[in-house]
Amino acid sequence: MDKIIKILIVDDDEVDRMAVKRYLKSAGISAEFTEAEDCADALAKLLVNRNNYTETMPDKSQHLSEVEENPKSLLSNQIFDCKFDCVFLDYGLPDGDGL
Repeated sequence: MDKIIKILIVDDDEVDRMAVKRYLKSAGISAEFTEAEDCADALAKLLVNRNNYTETMPDKSQHLSEVEENPKSLLSNQIFDCKFDCVFLDYGLPDGDGL
């Protein structure tokens, strides 16, 4: 059995998101897709639920505020738990860019 790849598709154009899914499916990729239409939506889908913290983390609110102020710190932040194997990210989004 093939492993199901979890993919986040971030694009403000619904047709482009559908095209990416269609191409991957036609290539025989077993995937579970999640879609986001802008940076804020994508970040919301990437952030761990606040309830997933353990009670032993003394400064969890500090980590949350750091991520909210600087989204690029997600990759090095303790509260980030990537639940996706791959992200297809459009460069031009209404509230930011792919970088």
